[in-house]
Amino acid sequence: MIAPTVGMTAFPHDPTPLQTRRLGIDAEDTVFFHQFAFPGLATFPMLPATSVRIGTDPDGLPIGVQVIADLYADRTAIAAARTAHELSWSDR
Repeated sequence: MIAPTVGMTAFPHDPTPLQTRRLGIDAEDTVFFHQFAFPGLATFPMLPATSVRIGTDPDGLPIGVQVIADLYADRTAIAAARTAHELSWSDR
């Protein structure tokens, strides 16, 4: 399965504790902790996953996705991520 890594592109480092950290997404103030929903797709059912950069946003920040595989199929996740990377960067 291919899913977002998080709900937005990269953002500046913020040392604020997770419980109180806020994040602006599309000019809306949001709770940072909500960003853990996407990684939870793999971590809650304990599935192997890896993330891969597939592009760049208009500000030059990386856009990534996570590749989630079946239980114990770690190599499948890595191989699919490698293919996604090669396809997304093949014309550059």
